[in-house]
Amino acid sequence: MNNDRIATALKSLPREEAGPGFTTGVLRRIDEPPRRAFTGPWAMAAVTAAVVLALGLGWREWRHHQEQKRAVAQLEILLAEKQELEEELHLLRRLASEARPVVYLGGNERVDLVLDLARLKGRPDGLAEWPGMEAGPRPADLRPAELRPADFRPKQRLTAQRAVY
Repeated sequence: MNNDRIATALKSLPREEAGPGFTTGVLRRIDEPPRRAFTGPWAMAAVTAAVVLALGLGWREWRHHQEQKRAVAQLEILLAEKQELEEELHLLRRLASEARPVVYLGGNERVDLVLDLARLKGRPDGLAEWPGMEAGPRPADLRPAELRPADFRPKQRLTAQRAVY
């Protein structure tokens, strides 16, 4: 709407008349002494309480905001650590799937004893097809009282391989 249309619309409104005694009432109030403002000990207590309440609520809101910022920062740190751990776990799983399953049994400067688990995998009795190994009770099937050092010795000399990773 433009200004001319607004002015025309305002002029078309009915004109209100002041009630009887309006002018006398206004003039009488002008001559009266001004009323006292809200003062005194109760007024100061109320103003002080309002200021303390406002400061307390503001401080509480500020602390809440600071705690939220701290929690968000900790969450971001934890999410970053989680991402790193997931990447490391993925790498370890990939390396484990690519690695040959062997167990290092020990050794010295000349010989390293390594057990290749892939050779044990296909046998139903769990024993590898090594020359000189006889089928019989496995040490794991015997009770501790029945175990003898001979149960752990092969029937013929095994050759050890050196595995370097």
